[in-house]
Amino acid sequence: MQQWFSRCSAAPRRYLAWPLGVLALLLVPLSILTAEAGEQLEKAKRASSLIEEHAHQGSFLRYVTVFFLVAVAAQIAAAFPSVLTRRPAFRGLRGLLESRWLVPATSVLGVLAGLFLVYQAIVTGHSGAVSVWAGTR
Repeated sequence: MQQWFSRCSAAPRRYLAWPLGVLALLLVPLSILTAEAGEQLEKAKRASSLIEEHAHQGSFLRYVTVFFLVAVAAQIAAAFPSVLTRRPAFRGLRGLLESRWLVPATSVLGVLAGLFLVYQAIVTGHSGAVSVWAGTR
């Protein structure tokens, strides 16, 4: 049963690994761009606790994005160990990269990191919207 699951889950993982990796790489500049927009908001509006909260959430979102990028890099390394172990610097990691537990562990880590990234992006966006629209009624 485990061999069947391993064969069935390997094909989609190999097919989706590179596009997801590229998308994760694109998240880093996008998060920096949105952080710049948040800093412009901070300059345009007068200082308030709502603006400070949004700035704090935005700063935390940067760290969450970097953590997500690291999790995706670990997933790609686990999905394609032969690509990484071709390099002399990584040959010593062959045993670790070919471990049976690494792919499921990095998959769970990637899913959790992705969910947390989505959650933090929503929280940050909501705090920005509240800081802009508070008191406009």
